[in-house]
Amino acid sequence: MTDPLVRLHGTRPDQSVALDHLPVRWRNIAAAADLGDEHVAGAAVWLVGGLALIAAIGIVFGPWAAGAASVAVVAVPLVVVARRRGRRSGRLVEALPLVVDMIVRSLRSGASLVQALSEVAASAPQVVRRDLQRITDEIRLGRTAADALRSWAERVDGPEVRVVAAALATASENEAGTGHALASVAQSLRDRAALRADIRTHAAQAVASMYALVLLPAAFLGLELIGSGDTAQFLLGTAAGRLCLAAAVVLDLSGWAWMRTIVGRRLPA
Repeated sequence: MTDPLVRLHGTRPDQSVALDHLPVRWRNIAAAADLGDEHVAGAAVWLVGGLALIAAIGIVFGPWAAGAASVAVVAVPLVVVARRRGRRSGRLVEALPLVVDMIVRSLRSGASLVQALSEVAASAPQVVRRDLQRITDEIRLGRTAADALRSWAERVDGPEVRVVAAALATASENEAGTGHALASVAQSLRDRAALRADIRTHAAQAVASMYALVLLPAAFLGLELIGSGDTAQFLLGTAAGRLCLAAAVVLDLSGWAWMRTIVGRRLPA
């Protein structure tokens, strides 16, 4: 059955041509990481170039070096996606106080909540514009404002989105005192964002130390392999060397996971 929003727009408001061809799970991961078609194209170029690099390394240095290069080629996109995970949610949270202020101004000018949502959807920051357009489209197709807002909160996980959606849903059913209530919601979102930024600032040194302790051994190992044939021969050409290399990788990754867990407990979601 054709999605009503597709019939209305021709495509979904949040549709991306390349991402639309990915499996649903990958598409959700890409959306959470705020990835677009240009990122998919870049990943394709990286993988094609990586295959050529792996083949060249295999010819020059042998199968073990090619295997290590394969791990690196696959790991880089995964690390990039992991680093960007939640970026769209973060930009959305940053935009919400401004969006709520815009809705409040529209309400105080005499517009109804539905009219205010339609006006704001046309000029809101891009990261939230698609969501607001979908909400207004669903209302235009016959859903109540409360149901459309509830669906938004279910699609976009996050406490800030749930708070804004609940406040707007309540306002749609009783608009008395809406402006003051929504202004209080916007201020509470700003206070929460300021607290989050303060915590991240204090945790920045710990995060930098975590990456330094994990990446520097790998960097020095790479330099040693490039500059010393004996080291490469031992690590890649002997059973004892391969065992030492595997143990080093496991210990390095274990240390990274441990430090990441410790630092993550101090960082806000």
